[in-house]
Amino acid sequence: AEAYADLARQLESRHCEAGRPEHSRWNRCAGIAPGALSIEAEKCYKHALEIFDETLGPYSLEVAQCNYALARIIQESAPNPGTQGMHASLDPEPREEPAGAEEEQTDRVAGLLGPGPSGLALTRGAALHAGTAHKASASAQVALLSKAVDIYETALGIQHPDTAELFTQLALLYLEKGMPEQAAPWIRKAFVVFASIFGTDSILTRECHKHLICIETALDSGLGDVPIGELVARIEAIELGEAEEDEADLL
Repeated sequence: AEAYADLARQLESRHCEAGRPEHSRWNRCAGIAPGALSIEAEKCYKHALEIFDETLGPYSLEVAQCNYALARIIQESAPNPGTQGMHASLDPEPREEPAGAEEEQTDRVAGLLGPGPSGLALTRGAALHAGTAHKASASAQVALLSKAVDIYETALGIQHPDTAELFTQLALLYLEKGMPEQAAPWIRKAFVVFASIFGTDSILTRECHKHLICIETALDSGLGDVPIGELVARIEAIELGEAEEDEADLL
């Protein structure tokens, strides 16, 4: 499993170089198609995931890391309309997507998911019903990263920097998908953890604070204007108020 995961990381690294002219000569000289490396990396991560799950258990950190990697692979291999054509001059002839490419991508992301601890699953039929492979990819990314978060919370606890880093990644994923409401709780949790462990002067805390400002500004919540030294107390007060409202609703 470790060998599969290491090979997947190597392939993923080569795939990431495809959009960088100074580092992509290996791919171009070998005639590697843009998505070929990510597909092979995906297969290796899936093999590693199956072995880790069987030998170490579904809540091992290795399983979480494979889920996180698979979510990353989907994001890296998905076409970005905003950057298409940015490096068009690298290829002598434009490549055309083969017939059925969108359905193939839908099948790929659907195949990555199965029933998990959170009950998150995406079948091919459900993905096709969603309308496009892009939507299927987004759902797969969220599900895979959510599984990784569940495992990290269980294995390491909430008050751990690695767990907080996954909180941040999930928040940024939601923001990228145009869902700042879903992003806000995760970036707030991440900031509280970083600030509690490292203090507000830490580079990690301040980097997380930048993401928090971006998300809270999109929500127009006002938290983005709160001084960083007062932010933990303000977030905890908001969470306490929401908990009391939920308790009142139950009563």
